[in-house]
Order: sequence, then C-alpha cells, then structure tokens
Amino acid sequence: LKNNNLLSVDIYGHTDSTGNDGINIPLSNKRAQSVANYLMQCGVSSSQFKNVVGKGSSEPVADNSTAAGKQQNRRVEVYLYASKAMVDAANNGTLN
Repeated sequence: LKNNNLLSVDIYGHTDSTGNDGINIPLSNKRAQSVANYLMQCGVSSSQFKNVVGKGSSEPVADNSTAAGKQQNRRVEVYLYASKAMVDAANNGTLN
C-alpha cells in the first residue's frame, strides 16, 4: 500500500452479537479506525482509504451462539481495489 498509492482501501470493523447496536456500531467503528490509523502510521496515504466503517454484528461469519464463533465475528476486514488510474494503465498496457 505504501509503495503503490494507486490502490484504494476499504476497512470494515465487525463485532459479535453480544450487546446492541448502540454498543456494537461504535466498537466496530473503533476497530476499523484503529487499523486505518496503524496503516497511516506505517506510511499509507489517508487518501487511499475510501471506506473506514463499522458494521456492528450485522455480517457474522460464524455462529454467535458459541465462544469460538463469537471470537471469529470480532474482526476487521481489509479490501484492496485497483483505482481508476490503475485500471486505465492496465488497459493501456502501461501498468508497472
């Protein structure tokens, strides 16, 4: 990311289903923002971040009725996307 500023980044924070949205949305936002802050401290440009969002418990990947499932649902997902400039360069055969 630091060496390729043509990549765009989305960061999504998630929680387990313990608590309600009043607790889980702010917590998941903090999780996502913590990852963004860390990446910026590592030299990634803030302009590369398109979405830094908490989704609360709305998108579980595991069963929230077990401790192991809840642990898997407390996570941050990072998505990398080619920017329009990167796609254009690839289409023109000039992507490095």
